[in-house]
Amino acid sequence: MSSKTPYLDWILSTPRGSIPSPVLPIMCNDEEQLSVQVGEFVYCTPRTNTPPWTAVEVGFPSVDPRLDNPEWEEYMENPDMPATETIYAFVPVRLVREFIKKHKGEWGPRGCQKGYGMNKHGFEIIQRKKGE
Repeated sequence: MSSKTPYLDWILSTPRGSIPSPVLPIMCNDEEQLSVQVGEFVYCTPRTNTPPWTAVEVGFPSVDPRLDNPEWEEYMENPDMPATETIYAFVPVRLVREFIKKHKGEWGPRGCQKGYGMNKHGFEIIQRKKGE
């Protein structure tokens, strides 16, 4: 069975030194997006550069994630900021998967065409042409 979140799974299973920094945001099929970061210098569990990670740092979602699940509130770094302009610290991976599912699944990294593919080095990033 193939994963419904291959890009998220790749982020969660790839040692930090092996992937670009920062990792490109995850684009959902309804065009909502969120940034998911892991590593020793971000709000994740464990705070190492080696997987597996059980909680991640989420930044600047394009829509308020609390609308789908109020549990996101407890992870906001700065509740005084708009929900789309703050960082969410130590977010359980389960909540990220729920967000992706709620937004019609994962498209892949922002800036890729649908149907992106993984090569031996990770994801091939193909810039979308204007009008696509």
